[in-house]
Amino acid sequence: MEQRTEPAKTFWQRDGVFLLLLLLIFVLRYTPSILRGDLFGPFIDNIWIYGPIFSRASEIALHGSCPYWLDTMLTGYPLFDSPHFSITYPFYFLGWINYGIELDAVFTLTRLTFFHLLILYLNSYAMIRLAGGGGFGALCGATLALIGGSTVGYSTWITIIASYSWLPLLIGSAIWLLKRPGFASVLLLSASASLLIIASPAQSVIHALLFCLCFFACALPWFVKNQGAGHALKIILSLLVALAFVAGLTAVATIPMTIDTAGMIRHVGNRTAVIGHQRIPWQAFTSAQLEPAQLWHVFASSWPLGILGGFGGPYIGPLGVAGVTLSWLRFRGQERFGKFLVMFSTLFAIYGLLAGLGTHSGITQLHFHLPLLNRIREAGRHLIWFTIFVSLLTGLGFDTCARHFRLSLSGGIGAAIVAGGLWIVELVIAYRSHTWNWLPLCVIPVGLVLLHLARIGITALVTTGLTFSCLAAAIAHNGTTPSYLASYYDPENLIALRVIQGLTNLPGIYTSRVAFRDSAFRPGHWAMDASFYGIRSFYMNMTPVPYDQFWDMNRESLPNYRELMGARYLVCGEKEKPRSDSDTLLFQGGQYRIYRLANSMPLTVLVHELGGYYSDAAQFYSRICLGFDYNRIAYVSQPDYNHVSAFLRQRSPLTEEVPDFVQIVKSDFNNRTLCVATSAPSLLILNEYYNKAWHARVNGREVPLLRVNLNQIGVLLRQGRNIVHFEYKPALFWKLLILQRATFAILVLTAIAAYPVGRSASLKRSSLVETGAVSPDTA
Repeated sequence: MEQRTEPAKTFWQRDGVFLLLLLLIFVLRYTPSILRGDLFGPFIDNIWIYGPIFSRASEIALHGSCPYWLDTMLTGYPLFDSPHFSITYPFYFLGWINYGIELDAVFTLTRLTFFHLLILYLNSYAMIRLAGGGGFGALCGATLALIGGSTVGYSTWITIIASYSWLPLLIGSAIWLLKRPGFASVLLLSASASLLIIASPAQSVIHALLFCLCFFACALPWFVKNQGAGHALKIILSLLVALAFVAGLTAVATIPMTIDTAGMIRHVGNRTAVIGHQRIPWQAFTSAQLEPAQLWHVFASSWPLGILGGFGGPYIGPLGVAGVTLSWLRFRGQERFGKFLVMFSTLFAIYGLLAGLGTHSGITQLHFHLPLLNRIREAGRHLIWFTIFVSLLTGLGFDTCARHFRLSLSGGIGAAIVAGGLWIVELVIAYRSHTWNWLPLCVIPVGLVLLHLARIGITALVTTGLTFSCLAAAIAHNGTTPSYLASYYDPENLIALRVIQGLTNLPGIYTSRVAFRDSAFRPGHWAMDASFYGIRSFYMNMTPVPYDQFWDMNRESLPNYRELMGARYLVCGEKEKPRSDSDTLLFQGGQYRIYRLANSMPLTVLVHELGGYYSDAAQFYSRICLGFDYNRIAYVSQPDYNHVSAFLRQRSPLTEEVPDFVQIVKSDFNNRTLCVATSAPSLLILNEYYNKAWHARVNGREVPLLRVNLNQIGVLLRQGRNIVHFEYKPALFWKLLILQRATFAILVLTAIAAYPVGRSASLKRSSLVETGAVSPDTA
């Protein structure tokens, strides 16, 4: 019984009490915002981008389908290759929770943001512990990572904060791998890197690669010099194994995104766009940078600045200033690797701050010419390095000084007076900007009691560190915004939602598309609102998007094209009107009029003849402008014309008369099953946007797809009765998904097999420490 109690007591003293205090600080920091119903970034990106996207993706997943694509946006948005996030990331909980619609979806995103902020808080604690810091220092440093200006800025976007919440653990596991190369460190590094990548295979991946390259390039020569080539070889082998695991786990996100990004258009500012992997123009590469006059925000005032979407900043406050000072105060007393870590962290923190200054420091001019880094156009996004490495220095600084300095009460009071000046400034600014939240201060007396009960020495430095952490959590802006300020409540948006709700009663609304013409409210906003109700349209608020679909989204002036692509209804603003006099006015809602378009092409069409061919897109657009009966004839590309034309002429006598007939017998988000009867060889057109992820089977046999009318899907059918099955299933993604699951299974099985060995080695080290054969640091 005594043997079981002792490890629990040791854990409580080393980590348990500090983790409990960490949770208390987190809960009390955000309690007022949760009770008030505040939101993270309830503006354009969450109201009209992430809210609708996650809402629709979760609905698809909850119905048992994989959200490869979103049928309601952009005539079908391929989500599986998006650089914004991967649908395989487990902590978006797709298929597990219902995101809801409209403002409920933004509230769900806010709850997910709170969850990932807690992950970031815990991972920052783990980073400092893995770097060699104790529980007390890890608490102080992790609190700084939570309240830092970059963290507040990144909380605006769920995909960004979700990805960066794993960056501290990646840094900590990289440090641990240097000290103890082996399967445990490989497992931790692989898991953290993989979760970071699949949460958002974009900017965070570039930052993670930058850290790994710089860190291991500096550390390996140091280990060769100080611990010999044998230890360095173990590190290299561990890194190679970790790299293999990461590749297997993340290929499902990175490979489709990398391949398909070449055909996407990315908007990087007003009227500025790049196609594929083109370089961002210099004039669009200098946005959202820190101004030299704003540097005082490093020390005081966490109020968000005009960078990182208007929510971020360089703030570290008195807690960070004290932590960095303490880390260098005991620099000479550090062991050799500790000195290396402090120097590297300081240099990277300085780099992050200078990079945030952009053109003022000259770092932006350097980044513009460096591969990958020239994909991050906002200098303020590099401030994340400043926040994370200052938090690491803070944790190491407080922990090192707490171990070696037993400051007297009078000495602690003197140190507190020196640091108190910054807190006075902080309190004044917090009072004037109404960011004060006194609840985290309740952790101070609770923490002192818990530390005393855990028999942890309560020195002046420990008291000061706990006080600084709680003050930082109380004063620093937490990034939330009152829900009543949300863009959802814009009058134009509320009117649009009422109109869209009226559309849901129209016949065929879910098998056709809706076009929007409105100069007062963007069609992209209309489309994202309509997506909440399963209404399909041609528009989307997102960058990057497939290049061809982007241009089709903006072809409002092209006659007949919207009708060809399935537009059955048209919503017109006060200053807009339909092009054809034959379009029927159905009803009017306020200043908006809803029309039934006369020549809409249905979801499925059976044709027996070709109108001709087109050699390129421009030729087809010219043809559609002149008009043709697309419910009776079709156009195919020039290479397919002879084959299709010959097939349609192959008639044979039937034993019975079979009238043309098409009926959808099964339809879900990724599948369409049709029963088709045709009196002659025919071309069956599915009015979905052509994508290589579509596949077709006729009577159980897979058949090639044709690209019809430039952007529609077609299959050739022989006369008679046929069962046709269309499925949206990206083949490469599916194979890589199997690879991901297989890699995960191997990782778990290897961990189970390695556990007894690791447990034995751990007990051996503990025994050596207890007998005094080795020091705790060496073990």
